[in-house]
Amino acid sequence: MQLNTPSPEIARAGLRALKTVAVADGELHALERQFIESVQQHVLKTSLDLDVLESIQPSQLAALVEPAEARERILMACVVVALIDGQASEPRQ
Repeated sequence: MQLNTPSPEIARAGLRALKTVAVADGELHALERQFIESVQQHVLKTSLDLDVLESIQPSQLAALVEPAEARERILMACVVVALIDGQASEPRQ
């Protein structure tokens, strides 16, 4: 399977979504940060500062990401981020 690199706008929106899910419990844990940074480096080919990325609302994400393939990839990555530490905390469910 070949993964197409999304546009910079979609990449940024996706990273915002990943960070939003990751910090739902109040902090960005080491495994979450490592996963998001790996996605950014190896899949998205971006170098945005995760610490300054703002959270994103579902409606904002939907408006910024129209291609169904990109939405599906972002959703799958959000599930990974939510469960990467082995448990889904209440805010993430």
